[in-house]
Amino acid sequence: MLLISLVAIFDPIVYDYNGQDEYLNQRLTGSKGIEASFRWRHRIIKFNSSYSFYVRDPVTVPEYAVPQDASVHLGLPAHKIAVDAAISLGSDMHLLSSCAYFSRRYGYVFQSGEMAVSPLPSVVLLNILLERKNIFTAHLDAQVGVMNILNDNYLFVQPYNGGHTPLPGASRELVARLSYSMSL
Repeated sequence: MLLISLVAIFDPIVYDYNGQDEYLNQRLTGSKGIEASFRWRHRIIKFNSSYSFYVRDPVTVPEYAVPQDASVHLGLPAHKIAVDAAISLGSDMHLLSSCAYFSRRYGYVFQSGEMAVSPLPSVVLLNILLERKNIFTAHLDAQVGVMNILNDNYLFVQPYNGGHTPLPGASRELVARLSYSMSL
């Protein structure tokens, strides 16, 4: 599947912080992009993948602009790749995996005591889970696995100057889940 997007937002209300909270009306912001996805299914394997790319509209809100790169908005990666797969290991056992790549982003960080736009490195989030369905009884499922296997430092970046640096995402996690589903 292929998706082409042209996004234009007229009269956006923009948040800014210059020692105090401000809300401003601006003229226009937007982007152009493309996303491609591929799905494949076989008897025991399910595979999904997607790639997305965008460039910002040249006429954009100054508060969202990146001085070092005129093609992107603050906080957003220009490229994203996502892949997930499930492999059946038997009637009730599955190996589940997912991987997401986010290209370099820009965000406000403290530098020399002031907030400044800075590049943030690309990130790969890799997860793997082993799932067992119908443990002991129907509809009782269990999963064990590792999230963020590479322990990459994903940051939650504000797409504006909010007066603080990006917030950290989760580090590597060992997970165990037990769930019961029922029809209503």
